Formats: sequence, C-alpha cells, structure tokens
Amino acid sequence: MLKTHENLTTARDRVPRVINVALDARILDLPGGERGFGTYVRELATRLADDVTNVTLLVCSGHEAHWKRVFDNVTIAGLPVRDVPTWLGSHDALRTPELTDTLRTHGCDVFHSPLPVLPDVDMASVVTLLDFIPLRVARYFRRRNVLAGWMQRRSYCRALETCRAADAFVAISESTARDAVDVLGVDRTRMVVSPLAPPAGLARDRTRRSPVGVTDYFLYVGSLSQPEKRRELDVLLEAYAQLSVPARWRTPLVLAGSPGRESQRLAGVAARLGIESTVVMPGYVARDDLAALYSWARCVVFPSTYEGCGLPVLESLRCGVPVITYPNTSLLEVGGALAHFTPPSDPLALAAAMARIAADDDWCTKVAQEGPAFATTFSWETTAERTRTAYRLALELH
Repeated sequence: MLKTHENLTTARDRVPRVINVALDARILDLPGGERGFGTYVRELATRLADDVTNVTLLVCSGHEAHWKRVFDNVTIAGLPVRDVPTWLGSHDALRTPELTDTLRTHGCDVFHSPLPVLPDVDMASVVTLLDFIPLRVARYFRRRNVLAGWMQRRSYCRALETCRAADAFVAISESTARDAVDVLGVDRTRMVVSPLAPPAGLARDRTRRSPVGVTDYFLYVGSLSQPEKRRELDVLLEAYAQLSVPARWRTPLVLAGSPGRESQRLAGVAARLGIESTVVMPGYVARDDLAALYSWARCVVFPSTYEGCGLPVLESLRCGVPVITYPNTSLLEVGGALAHFTPPSDPLALAAAMARIAADDDWCTKVAQEGPAFATTFSWETTAERTRTAYRLALELH
C-alpha cells in the first residue's frame, strides 16, 4: 500500500542510506538498442552510481563481459534475453525466477524499468515514462492488417496497466507528466520530472567539414526508415517548395536519418514538387559527426505534433543554431524563448518562418550567443540526480 504522499524534500530526508538500484538495461542488447530508450539507459547508467547509490545493471546473458568494459562503476548481472519485458513482447516475462533471484542476490532495494512496462517485483519500483505517442498520435496503430494493429494496441495498454503498480515515476518532461496523470490516473506527487539532455560534449564546431557535403542548409534530424505520423515532413517539403528557386539553391534542405520506406516516399514527394535537386538525404549520420551536422546548418526545422522530449531542438540550440518547431507538448519546454514556433500543418506559415530565418543574420547571431547557455541547463548529471530523487521517493512510498 502507498503511504501518504509527501513532498520530495521530506522523502529525501526520510531515506538517508545507500540505495542499491537494479536498472533494467536489457534494451541495450536488442536490435536498435543503441538509440531511443537505449540512449537514455546508457547515459543514465554512466552517471547514476555515486557515494549513496549502488547500481546493478541488468543485461542479457552472454553480453556481461562487453558491458563490464563499458561501465566500470556498476555491477553487471545477466538475465535471459527471452525474458526481456517490452510493451510489444510477451507478458510472460513480467515474472521470472531468474529476475527474482538476481534482485535478491544483489540485495537490491529499488527496481527501475526504463520502459513503459513493470515486471512483478517485491520491492520499491520506478518506471520511466518517455511519452504516450501510441495513444496520443492518431492512427499510430493503424495497419493494413487490422487485427495486428488491434493486438499491438492491446499489448501496449496491458503494459501501461502494469506501470500503475510502480511506487514512483520519472517523467522526461512536464508534458509527459501531465499525460501520465491523464492516461494512467496516477497522482502527480508520485512523479519526478527529469528531462533528457544532448550528448555530453556536443558544441558548435565548424572546424570539421560538413558530413553531408553541403553547408548553410535547413536541417531535419530523425529516422526516415518508417513513417512517423507526428512528424509532418510532407508539410516541410511543401513549405520548402514555396521558397524561390534562388533561395533553395542558397539553402538546401537536408533530411538526416536512417533510410527506409519513408525516405523513399519522401524522395517521390520531393520529385513531384520539383525540389529534388536541392533536397539531400544523406542517411544516418554518426554520433561523432553530430556537432558538425548541426553547426553547418542555417536552421533546424522540426515539424512535430507530439514529442516526449524533443532532443533535436535542444541539440540545435546547444550548437547555437536557430530552430523552427511547433508550439506543443515538450517542444515548448526545450525551445524556450529561442525557438521560432509556427502553427502545425501550415506549409505557408512554415515557409515564411524559413525564409525569415534564412535572411535574419541578427537572429542567427542571437541564437549562436544564447542558445548554448540555455541548452546547457539540460544535463545528464541533472537527469541522474533527479532520478536518484525518484528512488528515494519510491522507497518512502513503498
């Protein structure tokens, strides 16, 4: 049973001991685990352990040696890959003897799930909530196979139901926290808002060559492998087509992200609009080239209708590059006073904003001067510290 909810300061004072945390990091060993949830887990695990927090990192069996080389300040424990609980996976994985035995062996006080699904554990628990895209974005589960779409939605909703049993939650934005109250019906006092951050060391750098072969471009960053209904890339292409031919030659449009069905479709849209000669799709850009990718951009354009965090906006500002985005969800939080907000689904308004920023040297100078300082207020060290606060809150409420 949950105790009476208390403020975070009281929770911190009531649990003044070293906390042994089990962080479920098995997502790192799954396909694509180096991005998305995986990035969050890796950055968090690197910084969580301190004088009052011991961390046991749960990884997939057979990968222990690799992760011991990566993380030198945490304990590594292996669990069967078949038992990884994911919201699209088998819910038989929610209670396994191996997990129970491992948590007991390592004397864990708190179990932390970075995914929106909580295994059945007999201890204080924390769940990280990144977003509610599957429920907030229209037609997310729409498939040619109606039954498959229905089953995926059902699986996701079942996973969310398990999260209600968590003692405390980490929400990566105020927007996500509000959605959690609405969707899960949990008390806001059980939540700690702990924003994500750009990669450590990311900064403006034009000493390296542009990784996409052009400079002074409009830039969009995001996966292009599958359609993302919340990312209005058709609107972006239509807006870009509104610019004059000389303006498009001066400022190409770069769509950077892993290629696939969506990049092929967008190439067709660009051809139909007659702008294919100035639209560049370089594919996935390596993390080491991220600073140069942003730094050589004239402006980042991120037309998204829903974001749990909106990291590309923060990354752009960290590199001192202007950004255009929509005034919704977490984008208002990470954009602050330096982002240029335009109405969603309006190519004419977006085109006007792009033309304005392309010609406004004064605004570009302002963002170059003030953007990095603003983005630095979001750091992984702060994320780790607020996550530790969530652990103490979970122990107090368990």
